[in-house]
Amino acid sequence: MTADATLPFDQLAARSRRSAWISFLGLLVVLTSLGYGAYQLTQRTAELNAIQTDITQAKRELAARSEEVAAVRNELDATRTQLAASREAVALVTQGINRYHQGSYRGAIEAYRQALGLDPKNPYIANLKGYSEFKANRLDESIASLKEAVTIDPTYAWGYFDLARVLCADKKFSEAKDAADRAVKLRPELANVMASDGEFTRLCRPILRPMK
Repeated sequence: MTADATLPFDQLAARSRRSAWISFLGLLVVLTSLGYGAYQLTQRTAELNAIQTDITQAKRELAARSEEVAAVRNELDATRTQLAASREAVALVTQGINRYHQGSYRGAIEAYRQALGLDPKNPYIANLKGYSEFKANRLDESIASLKEAVTIDPTYAWGYFDLARVLCADKKFSEAKDAADRAVKLRPELANVMASDGEFTRLCRPILRPMK
């Protein structure tokens, strides 16, 4: 027979109640711990999600900055390439001018052609090429080059002046007059230049007097 079996019923009941209460308290502690743990887990999850959001945003910003850096680098590379081409074009123009003054018009034309390949939107080079072609008696090519010069820059008065000269040489006096009038409209002082330029007056005599 156990010791509990000798105890009165009321004592046994009291002991059972105490055991149940202790078990309840233990369960309550466990449940409280589990609840706090769940709360902590929720908090940590929220913090981790916020950190993940920050990381994602940082990655996006980094990607955007990387694109900006790449764009600036490409722009710098393009600028360097353009500067190198411009230097080479200037050297070729100088070479063309020297060849022109040496009477090597074909050599000048070739130098200007290469320069235009490097700087295709330069009306000055197109004009030089056109005038050298005129001196080489290649009138059709000259007219095309000079028209290209004034197409690139419609305000290029000297381009119209030289175009008028070559059109006169090709006996296209109506077109020549239009070009000469445009030149004078852009730069009125060119009227005196035309009147004093021996080659121009010889070629364009039919248009000089009526020109406005």
